[in-house]
Amino acid sequence: MYVSSSTGQLFQIDYGKRVLECIYKLHSGAINTVAMSEGFCVTGSADNMLRVWPPDFSEFYLQAAHKGPIQNVDISQDGLKVLVGTGSGEIGILDISTKTYQTKVRSHTAPIHGIAWDPFRDEFTTVSSDGTIRVWGAHSLEQLYEFVCPAGESVTSVVYHPKQSQYQIACGFDSGFVRVIDIASTKMVYEYKQHASRVVECVFSPDGRVRARARAYSQLLWGLSCSGSEPSFRCCVFCFGFAVFVFVR
Repeated sequence: MYVSSSTGQLFQIDYGKRVLECIYKLHSGAINTVAMSEGFCVTGSADNMLRVWPPDFSEFYLQAAHKGPIQNVDISQDGLKVLVGTGSGEIGILDISTKTYQTKVRSHTAPIHGIAWDPFRDEFTTVSSDGTIRVWGAHSLEQLYEFVCPAGESVTSVVYHPKQSQYQIACGFDSGFVRVIDIASTKMVYEYKQHASRVVECVFSPDGRVRARARAYSQLLWGLSCSGSEPSFRCCVFCFGFAVFVFVR
């Protein structure tokens, strides 16, 4: 398990033994987001840098500078592309194999809070504090769909349904709502209000059930829990697992 911090360090933890194995200094600013694949790790930081690291974190072999802090990263199912969302509202796609980078400058008018690759289609979704949920074509970077949040609410996270037959996304909101949207019909199909505070992360379990975690609680999914005050860590990722859990500062 890897946990990032506001100091630019990444902590390697043996979750089974509850042992801190190593600390890596990867950025000069806070590491806001971490994504893992079997061959590399991607980190995004408040120092505006996106970096791709080998498993031993000896030295990054790819990096890209941005105009704003990196808020989110997500790796495609084939492990060849990295989706990036920034605090300046830009989105980008890094092609690992060709080392090329595409940028969509005018994507959102406010920071991007969540991004997600569609595991079955050539597209992805971004959510922003500008009050919109937008679906994009992965090659063209052209907008395919746009959904507007209810007045006074901001969307904070997004995830795709794990079954190909369900062309749906689940979104968390700062009001504590979780809403499931059917993209093709552009309709909301479910609405939940299970939290009194901001939802920082939504995930689907393998059977298609949506789970969410709110900011006010330090409870993880699928029976994992911790007590005490809210962690000062930025994010936590289980290698090669189902979920990424994000703790906010």
